[in-house]
Amino acid sequence: MRRFLPQTLPAWVLLIVIAGLMLSQVATLYIVARDRAAANGVVDLYRLNDRAYSLVQLMHDATPEERKATASGLFNSTYALTVSDT
Repeated sequence: MRRFLPQTLPAWVLLIVIAGLMLSQVATLYIVARDRAAANGVVDLYRLNDRAYSLVQLMHDATPEERKATASGLFNSTYALTVSDT
């Protein structure tokens, strides 16, 4: 094991600098990935908000019969948004 470790001070300094740079790169990549995931979640919520607003505009101008038909046509249990005719 002693053969793989450096024997001189400049080699140790270089090894420590390289290890520090690698650690900072890993930390940076982790932080960027976490922030991107959070930003994607916010964008998904904005898209859901736009869909809900469009649906409200569509159903606001419709007659009660058209609302019922639209709500039953849009119903799906996998949606994050519940649609009803009331």
